[in-house]
Amino acid sequence: MKRTAAEFKRRLAALERDNRRLVAEADARLKEMVKPDPQDVASARIGASRIRALRKRLRLTQAEFGKLLGVSGKSVALWEGKQGRLNLQQRARTAIVAARKLAAREARRRLELMVPKAAEKKSKKGRKGR
Repeated sequence: MKRTAAEFKRRLAALERDNRRLVAEADARLKEMVKPDPQDVASARIGASRIRALRKRLRLTQAEFGKLLGVSGKSVALWEGKQGRLNLQQRARTAIVAARKLAAREARRRLELMVPKAAEKKSKKGRKGR
């Protein structure tokens, strides 16, 4: 039984190494998101109706869309509720212009790549108390 337990520990360590490597690769893929041209970002007309239409086209909730852009779902709700043109921070404008080029499947895949981070943080919190 000691040999079997030792073998399982070695396998677990190898799997954890592979998991860390794969998560790092997924993070790198998320970061290489196509960066839009700064001129496109500056000239982009972003309003509440356009944000709502983009979110609907990607088939995302406000919270999911916010996570994809790196803002809160509440921010998306506020943006969609305003009238006229929005004054957004540069980071948010860039993310919205980049999201325009995504298809619904690609947006969903990127969200799924983001989820393991949240699940990992929750599992670590539970382990600290033990």
